[in-house]
Amino acid sequence: MTSSGSEIPEFTPAGGRTRAPRPPRNQLILNVFTLLASNEHMAKIAWVLKTSLLAVTGSLLAAGCVVRERREYAPPPPVVYTPPPVVPAPAPQVVVAPGEVVVQTAPPAPYVEVIPRGPHPGFVWVPGEWVWRNGWVWNRGHLDRPPRPGVNWAPGRYEMRGGVRVYVAGGWR
Repeated sequence: MTSSGSEIPEFTPAGGRTRAPRPPRNQLILNVFTLLASNEHMAKIAWVLKTSLLAVTGSLLAAGCVVRERREYAPPPPVVYTPPPVVPAPAPQVVVAPGEVVVQTAPPAPYVEVIPRGPHPGFVWVPGEWVWRNGWVWNRGHLDRPPRPGVNWAPGRYEMRGGVRVYVAGGWR
């Protein structure tokens, strides 16, 4: 029991000594100020400390202590111009009819052939010529009968069309 009449529970550690419980923290602060106030000179210092403490506490409460994160914005990335890829112009489109082939080179010079005499009247000499079969191949001359009256043999030839060499096969026309 204390002198004020209120009961304070006693605390007994393992050593067996009895110790009074600690007062709350704010009570300790008041006790310090009370001790300082016992002397007149100390009372003035305590008054200055109390008022300073109240002023600082009040200003901190009034200010709200708001802390904001500072945002730094990065500059936008530079714009890099990339030109479109260069696409070569398509090769000129050359229309070829059946019996015509686009070739890379001109044919070689023709061979000289001996023309024989025909076995019967109505046979015609079809001269030899270079023909395109994935490359120039010599097609020997021969005697042949026209498929119908009034047609003649037209030998094969090559001609340039739009910068492209085209081989036109020979035939009865």
